[in-house]
Amino acid sequence: MGYIQLLEDSELSDENRKNLMKALKAEREVQEILGLAKELRDIDHPRELTSHDLNKVLEHVLKNISDLADLEGVKIHEIYSDSIIKVKGEYSLHNLFSRLLKCRLLIPNCSEIWIDVKGYEEEVLVVIEDDGEPIPQDLKDLLSGDIYTGDTAGVGGARYYMIRQLANYNDVDIKAKDSRKGGARFEVRLMREFNNEI
Repeated sequence: MGYIQLLEDSELSDENRKNLMKALKAEREVQEILGLAKELRDIDHPRELTSHDLNKVLEHVLKNISDLADLEGVKIHEIYSDSIIKVKGEYSLHNLFSRLLKCRLLIPNCSEIWIDVKGYEEEVLVVIEDDGEPIPQDLKDLLSGDIYTGDTAGVGGARYYMIRQLANYNDVDIKAKDSRKGGARFEVRLMREFNNEI
């Protein structure tokens, strides 16, 4: 990386400048994959599921990703009430939603994301939809737990693998579909918690 940074200050042809930008992008992706691997290792000890106020979880996540959303020029619409909905999850529940939203914020052509929450008798459905690029079928299969064999390898596959693992740790069912808004639609099903303590 140090040698690549030295090249940035050098006189380069247009072709070599493009190659340098590709090398910098690849280095960033390698660092992200290493970070994801370390994070997975650190949380690879599922803990007991406890009760969480879903609105507070989403509020915390949206606050944490607001700078990235502003930087990428993406408007996030929240389509749910302020009523308290408690769900079961472990400490990484925040991370699950944060990772999912970040994946979509970073894709090309995404300008809007919609988050809708619907409470049912025994479960809660969180729908996250966007107008960006559709998600490839191989990554849809990866999220559903199928073995990943697609051509869409690299950091994108690692990001979605991380989301699947976080969903498993939180006993959450997650499905990815094409959205009528043009991008992807994620249906995240959580178990409802009726305990009065959070």
